[in-house]
Amino acid sequence: MSVADFSGLSTTSAHRIASRVTNVLARLRPRFVKRSSTNEEIRQQQEQFYRIARFPKIIGCIDCTYCHVKSFGREEAELFRYRKGYLSINVQAVSNANMEITDIVARWQGSVHDSTIFNNSRLCETFKQGHYGDAIC
Repeated sequence: MSVADFSGLSTTSAHRIASRVTNVLARLRPRFVKRSSTNEEIRQQQEQFYRIARFPKIIGCIDCTYCHVKSFGREEAELFRYRKGYLSINVQAVSNANMEITDIVARWQGSVHDSTIFNNSRLCETFKQGHYGDAIC
């Protein structure tokens, strides 16, 4: 059952509402999801992580998780099937020492490996360009 089933909304209405909510959240992302951008911010994150676990050079913790989705009803839907059998989107998130999200990527199919998501992310490119110096995420 979906939210539409419980609320009496049509599937089209529920889709429209979900789409509007998603768009609002995406517009708010720059206000709430921020990476360390200056050398001072990077140094502060390294110090905070070092105080927590005595692990040097860390500026973020990264992991991926699977978010269940309903079938998209297209031929490509099987690309979203995770190895455990359900359909999902594989979402990568990075947090700082204060457990604030500093980067998020939510566009890859459940069948995609975590390393593929990272290797194709803006964050990876930023590390390759040397923006974070010898920092580790």
